[in-house]
Amino acid sequence: MRQKVSDELYILSIMETWYMTQTRMINDWLIERKGNALSPYQFTCLSTIIKYKTIMQRLQVCYLIFT
Repeated sequence: MRQKVSDELYILSIMETWYMTQTRMINDWLIERKGNALSPYQFTCLSTIIKYKTIMQRLQVCYLIFT
């Protein structure tokens, strides 16, 4: 059981690092092209990513409250 918990925490740490890196890259890309409009597809993709991030933050808050 202890090994499973440590494995899950390790994977969570890797995924959080990966996700922060990806959002930083998206931010840099948006800054580079701030004078250009986004296509509808690009806007939909970015909206989905941001919505996912806020859901993940909400889940983390709920997890901390109930543990």
